[in-house]
Amino acid sequence: MKFSPAVYGVVALLVSPASRKPTRINLFLHQVIIENVPGGTISIGSNDPFDEPMIDPGFLTAEFDIVAARKGFKSALTFSRAPVFRDIITGIMDPFTNVTTDAEIDRQLRNIAVSGLHLVGTASMSPKGASWGVVDPDLSVKNIQGLRIVDASVMVRLSSS
Repeated sequence: MKFSPAVYGVVALLVSPASRKPTRINLFLHQVIIENVPGGTISIGSNDPFDEPMIDPGFLTAEFDIVAARKGFKSALTFSRAPVFRDIITGIMDPFTNVTTDAEIDRQLRNIAVSGLHLVGTASMSPKGASWGVVDPDLSVKNIQGLRIVDASVMVRLSSS
C-alpha cells in the first residue's frame, strides 16, 4: 500500500440561510492520506478462515509524512485563527482540543489517519510467470484456476491523472 498526506486541514463554515452570515462553529481538521511511502502489512491472525486478517496500513510512519501532516495541521490552525473567523470559529474539536506539543499532535494525527481512497497493492500484479505477486497481468490469481481479482488491490501504485 502506498499513501501520503494530501489535504491537511478543512475549515467548514455553516452559513445561516436567512441572514447569509456564518454561524459559530467548531473547527474540524481532516487528514486525508493519499500515498503512504513505507506501506503497511496484512497478515493472517490465525488458522480460522473466519477470523479477520490483521491489517496495519502503516499510516504516517515515514518521517516526511508525519512532519508534512503536522505542518498542515498547524497551517489549518493558523488559518482558522485569522481575524475574520474570530467570532465564527468557537473552538477546536476533539481529539485536538488540548494538544500543545508536536508529540501530542503527531500521536493524534496517527490515531485518526484514514485513507479516503481504495487501498492498493494488497494483491499486487506481477509479470506473467513471475514467482512474486498475487495476480498475473490478466488478473487471474496465481496457482488457482478460475479466480480473478478485479479491483484496485491489484495495482502496485495508486494511479492519478
